[in-house]
Amino acid sequence: FTGSNNMRKAIVYVENNDWTKAAELWKIDVNNTNKRIAGDAAYNMALAAEMQGKLNVALVWAKKSFEKFNNKSAVDYIHILERRIKEQVKLNKQFAGEQVIR
Repeated sequence: FTGSNNMRKAIVYVENNDWTKAAELWKIDVNNTNKRIAGDAAYNMALAAEMQGKLNVALVWAKKSFEKFNNKSAVDYIHILERRIKEQVKLNKQFAGEQVIR
């Protein structure tokens, strides 16, 4: 989402795969008085966390986007993240103790 100046600035970071810098800008907008911008920022924080491999953190942000800011776009994303977390747990159990060769 790109509903604020910070979000528009974050696009450059996302295009350069710098999710940490993008998240720094989005985190500011989570406190925006405009609930739509705050909800979009929380959703973007979820995306950043997922891109950094932090699925549980992503789920927390996605839920915040929906529950606190009523961002309906987050509902489907919450279900996707829950499914990915379950799949990750399953994979971790299957590969427990095994060395993965790449």
